Amino acid sequence: MAKRRNQHPQQRQDNIFAGNPFLDDLLAWRHSPEGEQFAECSDTLCEVMEDVQLDATKRQFIWLDGERLDILQSIARIHHRYPDMRRDWIEEYLLDWIEMDYAPEHYSKAQLDELDRLTARWIADHSRRAKTTKSQRRTRHS
Repeated sequence: MAKRRNQHPQQRQDNIFAGNPFLDDLLAWRHSPEGEQFAECSDTLCEVMEDVQLDATKRQFIWLDGERLDILQSIARIHHRYPDMRRDWIEEYLLDWIEMDYAPEHYSKAQLDELDRLTARWIADHSRRAKTTKSQRRTRHS
């Protein structure tokens, strides 16, 4: 039977990530041409969304020019400006932005809690509609 080596706690922590198939695959994808393209897309969208506000009650993005658009309209707006950007990546980014990135500094904790409640419902409804739309497009031969 092999003797166990005593490792420093920091060495054990570093080894948590070594040989992890999920992380290995993620890093391999991240450094692939598609992963690099996705990173560029995310960087661009981060800049695009910098001055955008949300009206979570009406489920609208409020663009700097004052235009109020829903998710699908906002995807179309961005795609029109960046036609090489994949629509599904734009959609994914916008949903993540709503859920994790949009947090006005002047909001109180109660306002942030209400924003979280409204946006969680908005995202769930959008995802459910998107899933329904995809399944309706399929035929028995697809």
